Amino acid sequence: MKNLALVAVLVFWTTPFVSTGFAEDEQVDEQKQELVEKLVEKLNGCKFVGRYTMGDKDDASLTDEYTVSSFEPTANEDEYKMVVRIKYGKKDVEAPLIMRVLFAGTTPVITLESVWVPGLGTFDSHVVIRGNAYAGTWDHDGVGGHVFGKIEKTSP
Repeated sequence: MKNLALVAVLVFWTTPFVSTGFAEDEQVDEQKQELVEKLVEKLNGCKFVGRYTMGDKDDASLTDEYTVSSFEPTANEDEYKMVVRIKYGKKDVEAPLIMRVLFAGTTPVITLESVWVPGLGTFDSHVVIRGNAYAGTWDHDGVGGHVFGKIEKTSP
């Protein structure tokens, strides 16, 4: 009886390790690679055109535009370099940004955490991309709000 209990415990504790093998890891890696390739294709040569809120204000005149000339993975996992022209308010700046992109399932989330943007300052932002739409939150020096709009391909 003791041997049977020991076998049951061993089977219980080792089953998860036996069932998650290299084949499953390779499948997950392939799926992520496909997601990354689709995202790179979508964001290379595109514009994010939309609006943003600032604090509690919901002012329709607060528009922004981000023209992405290039978007590519770096050597670090989940890290990307985006060369982007940022236009909002009276600001118009082009800069290379290093950012993280994490996936919530198949949905990419652009993640900036204390990223310095030349000419603009330091930003935190989390932006979800779904189809050709984007939405998220931003913070800059204690002021923040929401950002949302559509993604359009630019001419090649």
